[in-house]
Amino acid sequence: MSDAEGGDEDLVVGQIVRRPAQFLPSVICWVDVLGVSDALKAAACSGTEATWAQRYAADLKSMHDRLSKDYSGSGFSWHVISDAIVLSVPLAHDHPEFTTGYVFMDAAEAQFEFALKGRFMRGAITIGPLLVDGTVVVGSGLMRAQAIEAKEACFPRILVDDSIGSCLPEFLSYYSSSLVAPQRLHLAVDADDKVFVNYLYEAVESTDGDANAVVKLLEKHRLVVEQQLKQHANNPKVLGKYEWVAQYHNWFCNNFLCPTMGRGLQIADISARNFSKL
Repeated sequence: MSDAEGGDEDLVVGQIVRRPAQFLPSVICWVDVLGVSDALKAAACSGTEATWAQRYAADLKSMHDRLSKDYSGSGFSWHVISDAIVLSVPLAHDHPEFTTGYVFMDAAEAQFEFALKGRFMRGAITIGPLLVDGTVVVGSGLMRAQAIEAKEACFPRILVDDSIGSCLPEFLSYYSSSLVAPQRLHLAVDADDKVFVNYLYEAVESTDGDANAVVKLLEKHRLVVEQQLKQHANNPKVLGKYEWVAQYHNWFCNNFLCPTMGRGLQIADISARNFSKL
């Protein structure tokens, strides 16, 4: 098993030689896929639980296979238990901005792809100590990410912990102008001053900025959000989460697209929220 698969074994002269797992500073992304419990209950009641679970597992495996290619030999690990996903990568001490940057982009890719399928994510990205040993993943960095997701994320957003946020000014200084730093595209700031993954930028990045393709993806996102708003109209607790997504969608379209395109992609009857660029 390779390090890219999260293993800790070497093949030496036809024998497996066990290496002790290392407790390393890592970039950790903990994500909760919203609505999985309710979807499973509904599938169980309708007799389609096996089909639903197989489809969900296939989506997760497809995402894992794509993301793991970015981290060949880097110690990438991916663990899933039902609606919880843990992605982690040992921190590159010489270029920590590279490690965090890859995780920002991969979190955005996963979040955007799942959102288009009606599965929204909430989570956190931290830097902290972590031990990954085959099926075991443990460390205070992971506990920190879990706590942020549970207590602070609130909406379908992946927050960036202060352990990374405090480093962002330094990361931005590495560029000839901080205005061209990729973090300004991959992250955004919410009304409560919390930094989060700007996952809708994946619509631009995945299409190389092709305007027609970007519009099609954002139209699909708008439709999915509108469906969620309608579905949960009588459940204020859940509705608030998707009102946040609608506010974010409108803000993104107004601030990252040309005015004509942005206006044409708005979700109606949604109050504005005071997001800002990093």
